[in-house]
Amino acid sequence: MIVLDMALILMKRRLDPIRIDNNLDEPFYASSKSEILKLLNFSGLLSTLLTIRELNDEIIELLAPYTGIKDLSEKARKAYKDLATLKTWTDKIQSYHAINKEVIPIKVECLLNVNQMRVKMKMFHDRIKYKKLKILFEKHREN
Repeated sequence: MIVLDMALILMKRRLDPIRIDNNLDEPFYASSKSEILKLLNFSGLLSTLLTIRELNDEIIELLAPYTGIKDLSEKARKAYKDLATLKTWTDKIQSYHAINKEVIPIKVECLLNVNQMRVKMKMFHDRIKYKKLKILFEKHREN
């Protein structure tokens, strides 16, 4: 159920108020059972998870305690393979977000530099055309 709490966080769904569940191997937040039941009955669950576009630092921060649980992937795999896949997927989403935070500014800078280069190349070609025309005009004038 903890893995499904991670899905609720990614989908920006409501979680039950936080309380500690001491029945687990290590005390942790109790799962949001009422919200998880709604989630499991939601027919668009997979498509919604696959189209998550708005990741931000807050969501990643909310997922952090869940990713710190030892052997969660293994426990999920024993319970149900799809849960283990969902856990792995949420881990990869977090990695993607961390990498993207570094890559997007570099990408923006590259695009700006490419645009500047295009403008300068156009100016350069315009100058060459002007000089060629000037030379042709001078030759024509001399004849």
